Amino acid sequence: MYKFVKGEATNSHGVVIAKMAGLPQNIIELAKKKAAFMTKEKRNISFERNLLEKFNKTIDELSQIELNDSFNPDHLLHELQQLH
Repeated sequence: MYKFVKGEATNSHGVVIAKMAGLPQNIIELAKKKAAFMTKEKRNISFERNLLEKFNKTIDELSQIELNDSFNPDHLLHELQQLH
């Protein structure tokens, strides 16, 4: 049994609703495939966004290094390795 509550849903219930509405099985299977694809793409986008944020942070840190600062190449190497 389902109930309505205020707020954002963490999962889509479209396939469940489609079954309850009696849509043909081939349509439901297609919807499942499309949902799985979109979920995968969302994860890929999140990964790429995180990678870009780390890259930008490293670039910002590099841009703040002045010639008279004590430069630590080990720290830089560690940060660059964390990007992968």
